[in-house]
Amino acid sequence: MSLADLQAWLLDEGVGDEIAALTRMTVRSEFSGLAVDDGPGPEDFDWQRLILAGSILARSERRGDQEAALRIAVSAVSMVEDAQVRDGGAVLLGKLSNFRSVDLAVDRGLVAGRLDERLGVSLRIEAQRREMDRSVLVETTGRWIEVNEFQQRFWTGASTSAWLSASAPTASGKTFLVLQWLVDQMGTGGSTIAVYLAPTRALVSEIESNLETMLKGRPGIVVSSLPLRTKFDAARSGGSRLILVLTQERMHLLANVLGGDFSVDLMIVDEAHKIGDDGRGVILRTPWSAPRGSIRA
Repeated sequence: MSLADLQAWLLDEGVGDEIAALTRMTVRSEFSGLAVDDGPGPEDFDWQRLILAGSILARSERRGDQEAALRIAVSAVSMVEDAQVRDGGAVLLGKLSNFRSVDLAVDRGLVAGRLDERLGVSLRIEAQRREMDRSVLVETTGRWIEVNEFQQRFWTGASTSAWLSASAPTASGKTFLVLQWLVDQMGTGGSTIAVYLAPTRALVSEIESNLETMLKGRPGIVVSSLPLRTKFDAARSGGSRLILVLTQERMHLLANVLGGDFSVDLMIVDEAHKIGDDGRGVILRTPWSAPRGSIRA
C-alpha cells in the first residue's frame, strides 16, 4: 500500500468516524445552551491512535488530509486534560508547520513550555530539521522567521520572480508575510519606490499603520498614503525610499500628476480580484507592464 493509499484509507475508513465525532464536539463547544447528547466525550477516544493517524495525514499535500490532521491536533490540545496527549497534539501542529498555534497554546497554558525538552531524541531532531526547513531569512535584520508551506513558497517565489500571483485561505498569513517581505526588499535597497495597492481606505489605514510600526526606529524608508508628487520626486532624487499605500483611485490621481514620470520598482496588489469592480480606477483594467517584483495577493 502506497502512502497516498494509506492516507485515503485513514480518512475514509480508518479514523473517519472519529474525526467526524471530533468535529461535532468542537462545534457543540462553541455554543452555549445546546442539549448534551449521549455521544462520546474527549476521554473516549484512542488519542495515541488518532495522533499517529494525524502524523501520517500531515505528510499529504491534499487539503482534506491536512484539515483532518489539524482537527486531530487542535482537539488534542484544547479538549483533553492529559498533558502527554496535549504534547502530542502540539507536535502534530509542528508537523503541519503551524508553529504560531503551538506558541499560542503555550501562552494560554494549554501546553507546558519547553516542549522540546520533553521529546525523545529522534522527535527533537525531526522538529529542529522541520523548523530549519520551514524558516526564511529576513536579510535586513538577520532574523529567521518560522513559516508555513504557503508562506515559504510565497517568499521564495516573490524573491526570484518578476511577478507573482498568490492565493490562500483567510488566516494563512498572507498579509503578515507580504509586509515582512516588502520591508525586507526596501531595507536591502533593492527598491526605491513601492506601491501597496489596497481596495479600501480602511485597509489603507491598517496597512500604513502596520508598516510604520514595523519600520519604527529604522530611518531611510518613508510610508505614505497620500499621492503627493513631492515625496515621489524626493525618493527618485536619492532621498528616503518610499512605500506608497494607496487605493486604486489615489494611484490614478498620482499617475495623472506625474504623467510619463510615473514608475515604481515594486507593486503589491491586495485583493486583486476587486480591481475589476465597477466604478474603480482604470489603471489596471487593461494589460499592463508589471514592474519588477509585482505581486497580486
